[in-house]
Amino acid sequence: KIIAFPQFLYRNHEKHPSRVAGNSPIGAPDDRQMPQKSSRRNTRTGKRVHLRRTCKPGATEQMLVGIFVILLFYVLGEAAAWLIGGLVPGSVLGMVLLFVALCLKVVKADTIRPAARFLCDNMGLFFLPAGVGIVNALDILSRNWEAILTACAVSTVAVIITVAIIQESFEKRRAAARQQSTAPKAES
Repeated sequence: KIIAFPQFLYRNHEKHPSRVAGNSPIGAPDDRQMPQKSSRRNTRTGKRVHLRRTCKPGATEQMLVGIFVILLFYVLGEAAAWLIGGLVPGSVLGMVLLFVALCLKVVKADTIRPAARFLCDNMGLFFLPAGVGIVNALDILSRNWEAILTACAVSTVAVIITVAIIQESFEKRRAAARQQSTAPKAES
């Protein structure tokens, strides 16, 4: 019996160094036995199943570099917060510093995109500690629930109004640019 090597891990598995004949990993077939198709038949149903590539060569390195850059800016933000006496949280300062670095093209967006996408995809996991903290502080919440509820309602309305104003200004700019680009140009 031949042990199937997960070819779908690589886009061009025939170009991968471990696919060279005689250089196969332990238990993996050599190139002559590798199927060259991106789909296979399901052994139970007999239907053709398309294989999905889960990662590409170099994805791990890109992820590590992105995480390093994000953590570097987090540490820089924490250091800046310590220098100014903790007036603004270090994580917020780090985020602002990363934003400035991205705007000034000191850091390329492609550098942190894989790590940022992973963190955003798993953002729900980061709310667990906050939820546990709220459950642990129920006595404080029960004493001050009116103030907390008022702050939540006011901040929600403020965010909705701010987003509406910004969106409206962007739509006006877009409409003006569209109108300017479609206007007939005067010939000289």
